[in-house]
Amino acid sequence: MEMNVLLVGAKRELIESKLRGLSEAGLTPQAVDVDAFALHNAFEVNYPDAMQGVVALVNIGHEVTNINILDEGVPILTRDITVGTRRFREDLQRERGLQADEAASLLQGYDRSPHLDAVIEGRGEEISVGIERAAAFLASSSRSAGALRAVYLCGGGSRIPGLADALGTRLRMH
Repeated sequence: MEMNVLLVGAKRELIESKLRGLSEAGLTPQAVDVDAFALHNAFEVNYPDAMQGVVALVNIGHEVTNINILDEGVPILTRDITVGTRRFREDLQRERGLQADEAASLLQGYDRSPHLDAVIEGRGEEISVGIERAAAFLASSSRSAGALRAVYLCGGGSRIPGLADALGTRLRMH
């Protein structure tokens, strides 16, 4: 009998730190999950029809972007890249001369700006390359070796005005 097994490891200090924070907030966790798999579970429950073929779930957080590649709904590859909204904000401040509050406003706003477009070009490229590398690795090792059908964005960074368009153009997905 053959069985696929998934093994996940985490540093005890990291888990204990998270549990302490929850306890201090008066909360008692019932389960601890890995970000990528929690995202997969939420996506599967809310969008079951979107699970066909090879898709990427991309969670753009503050510090890290998680890339989770699914093949027919089965998580095949998870990769983290150290690009998040913090990097976008820092680039706006350093390269475009904006104050922290101005940079945050642009990132959380609804309108594109030349400042944002300039930063998105560089950081968006890093995210795109991360997705492309994950998909290329998958194509060389997957049982179906199918091409990436769709990319779904989430997390606070997914709302950066113009980022989804830039990623779609770079990945040739619209």
